[in-house]
Amino acid sequence: MAMATRTPESKRSGSPFAELLADNARSLQKMNTDEVSLLKELAENGQHPHTVAAACADSRVLIGAPGRIFVNRSIGEEMDRATTAGFEYAIAVLHAKNGVIVAHTKCGAVGAAIEKNSIGVNGSHAVDDDSALGVTITNLARGLRRKGSPTDHTQAAIENAIVQGERLVAGSPIVRDALARGEFTLGIVLDDISTGRLEVVKVGVYSNDTEKIAFVDPHQH
Repeated sequence: MAMATRTPESKRSGSPFAELLADNARSLQKMNTDEVSLLKELAENGQHPHTVAAACADSRVLIGAPGRIFVNRSIGEEMDRATTAGFEYAIAVLHAKNGVIVAHTKCGAVGAAIEKNSIGVNGSHAVDDDSALGVTITNLARGLRRKGSPTDHTQAAIENAIVQGERLVAGSPIVRDALARGEFTLGIVLDDISTGRLEVVKVGVYSNDTEKIAFVDPHQH
């Protein structure tokens, strides 16, 4: 006997993007007058974000109001060329003064990297090592091994963010120059996805001599 299958709401409504458009409509309905005015102002006068961020693609990670933070998203905040370019654009063109790598609780990519380091596989979904996702998890796992292979999920998420921050500085002369001139500050923040609250957990200290960055506790800065 054939089992009944559930037709997704988006299929029943006739558009594969119906849920996306419905979510967008609900969000717009909840906006107050000031928020609507802000969108119009940003469209007419351009963006002037104070901070540039590298954040996970996880849909539970929410960061800032429109126009305030220039956000680059990737799996596990991996510092690839596109994310690095986003930081460079924010610094050189938008004149952002602060940058953060956003670690977050319950990160699936970090969990997969921990699992790969402990039992040698790319997470419970058996991701192909040669796929883009598999390569990313392998890169994250390699970075965590450099930090002693932490197994506590939150600590691993923070250490992963530190690795990505170090890679950003190592790979971008624009970022290094801004740090050297004292025109840019880089830090690590933790997003508790159960509350949405951000906490600064590390602040970057840049050395002009070595052209490297060290991330220290905020009270040590």
